[in-house]
Amino acid sequence: MYKFAFDLVKENPLLGTPAQKVKDIQKTIPEVNHKALSHFHNHYLQILVRYGFVGLILLLGLYLCGFISFWQRCKDADISVKCLGVSGMLLLFSYAIYSLTDVLFKTHLGLSLYIILTSVICGIAKYLSSNDTADYSNGSL
Repeated sequence: MYKFAFDLVKENPLLGTPAQKVKDIQKTIPEVNHKALSHFHNHYLQILVRYGFVGLILLLGLYLCGFISFWQRCKDADISVKCLGVSGMLLLFSYAIYSLTDVLFKTHLGLSLYIILTSVICGIAKYLSSNDTADYSNGSL
């Protein structure tokens, strides 16, 4: 499976291979179980085959931007914001590691869960850090 994927990457390294072409090539290989090869069981390899190095760089950029954002939250003076920053980094790290064994963003559930969890953690951290800088001199919350 991985050898097949790397052969496809060699053919179109920059922009990847269209899905229909991958299916057509799979049909020419008799020893391949076509149901088992509906995806490559590695998100990075799947992106590399389908979208090339451009897609892989974009995926890694998605993880990196989130990681940098959560890393900045870890430097906050408020311990609850720090905890949220660590939680966000652990979430991204777990997605990145689990992506080695499955294609998480292939289903709407994996993508939705990623977006919801990172948004909620970022939103709460932003709310808590903005409350620290608010002016409470007039007695209002």
